[in-house]
Amino acid sequence: AMELKNEFDRQFTERFGTVLCKELLGKDFSIPAEKEQAFAEQLTAQKCPDFISAAIEILEDILC
Repeated sequence: AMELKNEFDRQFTERFGTVLCKELLGKDFSIPAEKEQAFAEQLTAQKCPDFISAAIEILEDILC
């Protein structure tokens, strides 16, 4: 399982530079003001669908 996780991380990072949400979105959701700002700027609506689609593609590649 750890090998699969590492392969996922490698491929996702290759595409987006990181697997960490705060780095992907440029906001730290553990900080309420940054979380509010991220939602006000609609960062999750704009960016997360691409991250989710890529994650699904990577998982399909790894698991199939």
